[in-house]
Amino acid sequence: ASVVAGYLERRTYITELQRYETTLRALGDPVYALDASGRFTFVNDALLEQTGYDRDELLGSHADRVMTEAGVRRGRAVIRQLLTSDRQSAKWDLEIETADGELIPAENHLALLPFDEPGFRGTAGVLRDVTERIEREQELSRRKDMLVRTERMADVGGWELDTETEDVYWSEGTREILEVPYGYEPTPESVFEFYHPEDHETVRTAVRRCREAGEPFDIECRGITPEGRERPVQIRGERVTAEGSPTLRGTVQDVTELHENQRQLSVLNRVLRHNLRNNLNVVTANAEFLRENLERLHSATDGSDPTPREALEQFPFENMFDMVDQLDTKAWELLAIADKSRELAGAVGQTESAETADIESVVSDLVEEYRAEYTDATISLETISATVNANPETVYLALEEVLENAVQHTGPEPTVEIRITRPDKSRIEVEIADDGPGIPDIERRTLEADTETDLR
Repeated sequence: ASVVAGYLERRTYITELQRYETTLRALGDPVYALDASGRFTFVNDALLEQTGYDRDELLGSHADRVMTEAGVRRGRAVIRQLLTSDRQSAKWDLEIETADGELIPAENHLALLPFDEPGFRGTAGVLRDVTERIEREQELSRRKDMLVRTERMADVGGWELDTETEDVYWSEGTREILEVPYGYEPTPESVFEFYHPEDHETVRTAVRRCREAGEPFDIECRGITPEGRERPVQIRGERVTAEGSPTLRGTVQDVTELHENQRQLSVLNRVLRHNLRNNLNVVTANAEFLRENLERLHSATDGSDPTPREALEQFPFENMFDMVDQLDTKAWELLAIADKSRELAGAVGQTESAETADIESVVSDLVEEYRAEYTDATISLETISATVNANPETVYLALEEVLENAVQHTGPEPTVEIRITRPDKSRIEVEIADDGPGIPDIERRTLEADTETDLR
């Protein structure tokens, strides 16, 4: 009876093992078992299909036949950790190398084989192809990087308000605009600390209407950083339904540059109109004077008073030549004003550029050009090697304006000194000094005040 009972128990055990083995072979994920030396003792059909090997090729061979050197090394470290801890299983990412040399990213779920007696018996594992997961993660990372770069280039950020949980989310672009550290999480109460007190009611009203009635909003207010810096920001928002829950989403955009460009274009427009008006007044006055004298000369040819001889004697030829010269000069000045205004308008309207401008090269080229054009001028240059993130053409135009002013308005033999320095690691300074009278006080006061009236 004892022998029969042992036999039956053994048969049951074998049957159960066969059932388990059949199940493992039928699994869709690759399954394997390794002995204590790291050699295959079992592989299922899915592993053979994925790697392209035959069962006879893998059984008895080392794990490095299908696992890369880095994967084997990582596996040994994981096994050592399991042997010195209470855990029996772990998982990590590795690459499977097929018979054709193709590398497949996989996740290895590894467990220690049961201990019947002291000592390490080996491991069993399940390999899961994570190619799709890796591709999704890479695509998500690419999209996130694109979003961060887009926000940075456009000075714009995103925000979201969950109307059920009252959770507020800010994108990295919003954090940069409001100058808070990475990972800062706002609350519905702390949000208003970043806006001017006089604008709180405007923001609250817009958010409430969007929340209750679904009215999208587009408002402008004054943003305030934790350091107290104030800047104009434009806030847009709309109500959307995400997973059955109404949510408010929108953008925050720093419009400081837009305001500055609008102000500069307004000034440019007034200056242009002022200069055009002055020159055209000279042109129209001289044209009227020429017309009157030519009409008087023409009327003398039909026998009226005065006679042609008297009309010629009275005709102001010398004045006429001066007036023609003035007309010619003013015409060229008008063309120059038109060209200059086009250049300035292009510079003002140009957005921030990610190009690299070599300041030393830009200034050196400019100095050589003006030395060749103004041979009576003495232009000295003291420079350092320096580059900045800026548009080279805009930098050139700005420096050209100052240098042109120095050589044209400082006397017959101007002396100009140019010096490039680095006051600190984040700042490059270009100083252009001349021996002329300088900017008139009235213009200097207007420039320093940063505002102007129509008269100025």
